[in-house]
Amino acid sequence: MWVRLLCAVIVLGFITAGQAAGQEKTFDAWWRGMVETAKDIPCGDRPFRVKWRVVDARSPSPQEIDALRRSIAGHPEHPDRTLLAQLENITAGKPFWVEKQFWIRGSQFRRSDNDSRGDGHGNDCALGDGVAWSLNARELVVMSDTKLAPGYPLDAELSILKPEFGTLMTGGLSYFRRYLDHVRPALTSDTTWDASGTAAFDGDVFEVRIKGTWNPGEGWGTVEEASSHVPASPTPNGWMFRSAHWVPNAILGRPAAKAVTQFDASGKPERRMELIEYEPIDDARFEQIIALPKLNEPDPIRGALTFSSVTDYRPGKPLQRLINPEGQETTRVLPDPLDRPSRNWLRYTGWLTAGAIVVVLVFIRLKRGK
Repeated sequence: MWVRLLCAVIVLGFITAGQAAGQEKTFDAWWRGMVETAKDIPCGDRPFRVKWRVVDARSPSPQEIDALRRSIAGHPEHPDRTLLAQLENITAGKPFWVEKQFWIRGSQFRRSDNDSRGDGHGNDCALGDGVAWSLNARELVVMSDTKLAPGYPLDAELSILKPEFGTLMTGGLSYFRRYLDHVRPALTSDTTWDASGTAAFDGDVFEVRIKGTWNPGEGWGTVEEASSHVPASPTPNGWMFRSAHWVPNAILGRPAAKAVTQFDASGKPERRMELIEYEPIDDARFEQIIALPKLNEPDPIRGALTFSSVTDYRPGKPLQRLINPEGQETTRVLPDPLDRPSRNWLRYTGWLTAGAIVVVLVFIRLKRGK
């Protein structure tokens, strides 16, 4: 009898060990897929559409708003006037949000934005085969897909947008993609896992911590929280993401988060990203969506268009067509902006530098006053 019992225990041990090894192998495969997605959202030849919303989750103090008011007083063109309006709306219970749609096939795409300010503030841009364009309620700008006009860095759109909607695909890992090769994930129980490690970049050593849940029955996990900071820094630093409501995603073949909240170094929420839709589309629909808009034809996304200026920077002499309310057009030849560098960045950089100095001075003053 004792021999039988001992044999049963040994067999059970082998079975349990085999199951554990199988779970670890499945977990490792899931983690590798998450890391690959975090580093670069797969955008193959099959077009798809993703729609999400970014909500301002900050809770500014009266002192912060007053400091911002003083910093822009007397400067009617200061870029932070928009920020001030957003913060004032937050205190009134009307947080600013931007709703984004993105259609992509390989390197071709269209991006369409709307925000809480309502009609007239949306904008679109697209990069297609042979042509690129940017559109708002007043103006259509047309360019070659291989020679973009200054001030229209459409070739950078993918590097900006992919980490943002990739955050929903990975629970925030897209913003930690350069650290992921330096962390070691492991199951900590049948239903939980974590990963931690350190990574050195630009002279700083970052400490990274990620944790989540594991579904052993279906072989996939979630990322509940991801954070990084520089322990040696004398000032608060780093960021953190928390995700929730993971749901199956047919395109990824695994669940994605419906909501991800980003927190600042002090633990206060900054913004919340909410996944609305993520779906495949066919090639014919994609071609309609990225086609160059025409004033007298409804756009498949915007409907009736209202722009009254068309600036065409495609090869040849740049032209601008102005259309009055009666539909009459005037055309003028423009200097070619592609032959000279843009100086807009100097003005913008000046505002940013001045704003940063004001913020630092206000922060020091508030600290001393405590």
